[in-house]
Amino acid sequence: MKQMALELDLGYEPPLPPDWIDYLQPPHATELVKALQDHKFFQQLQLILGVTRDELHSAEDKHMAKAS
Repeated sequence: MKQMALELDLGYEPPLPPDWIDYLQPPHATELVKALQDHKFFQQLQLILGVTRDELHSAEDKHMAKAS
């Protein structure tokens, strides 16, 4: 889901920093999530995903209203 937010924001799938690749394998994945939760970049991604989700719901509602 986070990767999709990056693609939506940037228009392409960005490469991962080399030091993150090892942490994406269990059991380090939970450690990485905990470390990133307070990071400004992670908070920005959550905001982008929330806005995108809201916009998609709004567009869906408008489409459904026109179809009725």
